[in-house]
Amino acid sequence: MKDLIKKYLRMPVKRLQGEKRWYSKGEAKNWKPSVTTVIGEACSKGKFFDEWLMKNGLNAMRLRDEAAERGTAVHENIEMLLDGEEIVIDNEFIQKSLMSFERWYADTQPNIIDKELFLYHKDVPWAGTPDIIAEIKGRLSIIDIKTGEHRKSHEIQQLMYMELWNKIFPKNKILDLYGLYTKGKWKKEPIYGFKKFKTDTDIHFKVYDLWCFLNFPYGRPFPKQKANLKGVFKLESDTTEQSIEQLL
Repeated sequence: MKDLIKKYLRMPVKRLQGEKRWYSKGEAKNWKPSVTTVIGEACSKGKFFDEWLMKNGLNAMRLRDEAAERGTAVHENIEMLLDGEEIVIDNEFIQKSLMSFERWYADTQPNIIDKELFLYHKDVPWAGTPDIIAEIKGRLSIIDIKTGEHRKSHEIQQLMYMELWNKIFPKNKILDLYGLYTKGKWKKEPIYGFKKFKTDTDIHFKVYDLWCFLNFPYGRPFPKQKANLKGVFKLESDTTEQSIEQLL
């Protein structure tokens, strides 16, 4: 399996970061939106998130950004752990999240195939990066790590990753999808949530169609091209300057 991944990686994936995240592999015209871009713009976070926004008012955006930063830090440190590195952490939330991950790892004993692998296929209209590809009890699976609570959009996200993987590696298809919910606020002992998602649905295509309708109702999805701007201006003329006196 790892040899197949190495072969796939010979043509690097290009990434365009901006208002939306895009990926390309090979020709520049083949840009595709990231899975997280599609999910973030087409899926509601649910009524509980809306209630949380109203409850926290002006502080909501700051708290959201802080939570996102903690989530990124947890992901980065888990990646280092899987690389065999020893890491030192002094943030309690991140410490507890990593202890939750360690407990899951000890309980599950996954066979890690790869992590943070860019996935792109010409016949799939999106691209993206699942957290972990692993064998769980001998079954090839995608595991996505979350530091918050479960949302239905997480399941759609996993389906989109599975669609990509199975197109790229049709002889080694993903069989199971999981959400791993590390807990950063447990009291006495590390806990985690490990939720298995459905795979027998095409809801992810409907979500993509909705995203296209909302963002590109009159054409196919393509990243906005920035205008080439300049900072120095001067008018050029071939005519000879003449004074008012010469014209009179």
